[in-house]
Amino acid sequence: MKLFLFLAAASFAIYGTEARDKMSYQQTEHATKAGVINYKTVEPFPEPKPVTIAQKAAVKFKPSLLNERGCHSYAAVNAAGDTSGGLNPTATDKKCAGFAGV
Repeated sequence: MKLFLFLAAASFAIYGTEARDKMSYQQTEHATKAGVINYKTVEPFPEPKPVTIAQKAAVKFKPSLLNERGCHSYAAVNAAGDTSGGLNPTATDKKCAGFAGV
């Protein structure tokens, strides 16, 4: 009886791991299907209503990125999740002296 329970538990564990891995792969595969867009075509879209405490805090305090070492290129994202490649990383402007791909 104990052997049967052990084998059943092992089977469920293996099946659960395989199902989780398959789902994770499908999510990754879906995430990589996002399109690439020109940053000039990105239009603002409405911010979703915050539901959780963390989301409400994020909306209230509006955290922003602090960049003290030059220019860093961040991709633009549209409502469909498509992204731009960001700005050209070969900028030679003196104001972007700290970029260097970091």
